[in-house]
Amino acid sequence: MPMADSLLNSTVVLDADQKSVLSRLPVADGASFDSHADEDEATCLDGTRRELLDKVKKWADDSARERIYWLQGKAGTGKSTLARTVAYDLAAADRLAASFFKRGEPDRGNARRFFTTIAAQLVQRLPAVAGHVRNAMETAPDVTGKRLEDQFEKLILRPMEAAHCDVSMAGMVVIDALDECDGDQDVKAIIYQLSRANRPTEAPLKFFVTSRFEPPIQLGFENIHGQYLELPLHAIPETEIRRDIRAFLESRLEQIQREFRLPSDWPHEEQVQKLVKMAAPLFIFAATACRFIGDRRRRGGPKKSLEKFLQYENGSSDFNTTYRPILDQMLGLDDSGEEEVIEDLQQVVGSIIILAAPLSAASLERLLQKSTEDLNRLLGLLHSALDIPSERCAPIRLFHQSFRDYLIDRKGGANEFMVDERRTHKILAARCLQLLSESGHLKEDICGLREPGKAREHIDMRTVESFLPSEVQYASPYWVHHLKGSTARLNDSHPALQFLQRHLLH
Repeated sequence: MPMADSLLNSTVVLDADQKSVLSRLPVADGASFDSHADEDEATCLDGTRRELLDKVKKWADDSARERIYWLQGKAGTGKSTLARTVAYDLAAADRLAASFFKRGEPDRGNARRFFTTIAAQLVQRLPAVAGHVRNAMETAPDVTGKRLEDQFEKLILRPMEAAHCDVSMAGMVVIDALDECDGDQDVKAIIYQLSRANRPTEAPLKFFVTSRFEPPIQLGFENIHGQYLELPLHAIPETEIRRDIRAFLESRLEQIQREFRLPSDWPHEEQVQKLVKMAAPLFIFAATACRFIGDRRRRGGPKKSLEKFLQYENGSSDFNTTYRPILDQMLGLDDSGEEEVIEDLQQVVGSIIILAAPLSAASLERLLQKSTEDLNRLLGLLHSALDIPSERCAPIRLFHQSFRDYLIDRKGGANEFMVDERRTHKILAARCLQLLSESGHLKEDICGLREPGKAREHIDMRTVESFLPSEVQYASPYWVHHLKGSTARLNDSHPALQFLQRHLLH
């Protein structure tokens, strides 16, 4: 469902107020639904989710309805895909005011840059708002570091009111995966602030929000009772879900059939029916199964891979059924012993899912002290679960948060692939400290500027990257994060103290 060409290709000409504000507002890079980092993220297949998308459109078109629409559901039920489709549709109609999508990036995972990022997008879209935001920032220069209430009031609500924007000018804000925001109190605060758009003002913003049904989210919406619409995905009739999953599977399997030049009667109807039964209601199961079946690295091709996946049919859909075939297949394809493969997976994949920000294969090698051959061997077996770019300097990401949940959440029952979260944090903390201590990068005048006191924001990022590899840029702020996650007891002989004694000022 492509966005209108005019939106994709238009060049935005900014006025002085817009330029001034945008240079001073801290934003979460890549949070917009159409960011380059997420350009391969899918939208709903044409013809699927029709009833649900029609409901959202009717709500968006009715200015008298509640200002918040909360779409909630379990992991893997397609919330992000729906949110992205809603954002594309609104953008194509020139009604998208802003969007905030969370996908494994640290700046997108906390509330510190949430409202400032939305404010920046409003400023870029609406020149009339920019002057009022600029006045707010000049009156209160530290507003971007203030409470969420102050940020929302001064950077969004009041400027929108003062600019006298109508609904057609401002429109909709799409917020995906609100449950992945760090801090329970922040989540509840965000929901409350969004509800303030319900007051009778001339700030016509409406918010489409997706999340899991987590306690902080639930409590946040309970506190604004009656000021939002709610649609639980589990309330959608099963016949609709199965119909849409079947349409997705048929489309993807047809692509695989053509790509591999398989007989036109592949897959058999019985196989498709089994896959639909195994998948519903998890769209992530269907997507993962198709990546597994269409992976050229697997012996036997799609036919054997499909048969392998169907061996895990157990009458119910869960993440064990989704990811177990991938992990079991690793044991059969890797020439190393089973224990060694599992240990490698726990260390490498465990690190990938625990990292505070995604790293590339090249940076992982240096951080984890793994050879290129060993890392490529392991990652080559996980293309169904991990988004592994062909460029070795591009970050590796999870296709879906549910893979992390499956490997660390013991509520669903332990398995031999489980990742010990505290142990992994401990390993990463040690690796970060070792890298920083031995790399020689941490020193006075790191970038060789010979200009003492020059502010960081005035140093070109290309200069920083030429002196500091990405793994060093990662280790420097996040070794403390991993040390905290390890719950280690610190004492005078701990490497952290020795590191600080030598490198605190660096």
